[in-house]
Amino acid sequence: MKTTSSLLPLAIALFGLSACASLGSVSVTQVPADRSRPISAESHDWTVFGLAGDNDYADEVPRQLLAQCPRGKVTGVLTKSESKLWVFVSRRRVSARAFCVADAGAAAQVPVPSGSAPRTP
Repeated sequence: MKTTSSLLPLAIALFGLSACASLGSVSVTQVPADRSRPISAESHDWTVFGLAGDNDYADEVPRQLLAQCPRGKVTGVLTKSESKLWVFVSRRRVSARAFCVADAGAAAQVPVPSGSAPRTP
């Protein structure tokens, strides 16, 4: 028969491994008809005791999306802001999925994914 004192380490371990998750926001822009070039990006940071210095980590997401679509237009963007909290530490994460479509002025310049036949507008 186990006593309360022998269950204490188990209770502490379970408490330390528990986490809460939340989805802060979701946004979607208009999804294009041409969805042949999906792109995605994410960035995150860690906080201790909920102390965050800034939100600069989120600025990396649009830079990553634009880098994947240098001569096209990024559209159909789905963004998510999430956080997970473990007792004293939390992770904040921003992610985005989008599509790279040919810009009207640069239709022939949008790179085609490898292994695909070139698309003509």
